Amino acid sequence: MWHTQEHAAFPPGSRPGIVGRVPTTSDTENRMPLTDYRTLGRSGLRVSPLALGAMNFDDGSWGSAPETSFEILDRYLDTGGNFVDTANMYNAGASEETLGRYFAARPGRRDRIVLATKFTGSMDASDPNSGGAGRKAIRAQLDASCAG
Repeated sequence: MWHTQEHAAFPPGSRPGIVGRVPTTSDTENRMPLTDYRTLGRSGLRVSPLALGAMNFDDGSWGSAPETSFEILDRYLDTGGNFVDTANMYNAGASEETLGRYFAARPGRRDRIVLATKFTGSMDASDPNSGGAGRKAIRAQLDASCAG
């Protein structure tokens, strides 16, 4: 059962995906497995059809604490997921630091995933070259990604 506030105009079960709806047998029968990999563009990389977004990892307010983030990652990866999305700006870098700690504690897991990160956000307002799509900024963000 879904656990958020239900709108009075839509009683439980009246609209697919609406809060308050109890999943049916057909919901579980029609799920796409995370191992139904797709080719990512022309890269040749095979990724899960559903990427795990890490924006809420170690947020401190509405997101998940690191321990919960680790549980989410364990569940996603254990069920065959291999595509994780993050960004240097998510939670001022805390999301990538949480991912870094997770993979450091689980040798071998990092090599089995495709980690997508956005890098153009400047992490140092006093350095005009710390963000953007220039070679220097890209290299610096690659080095800093998941360094936690």
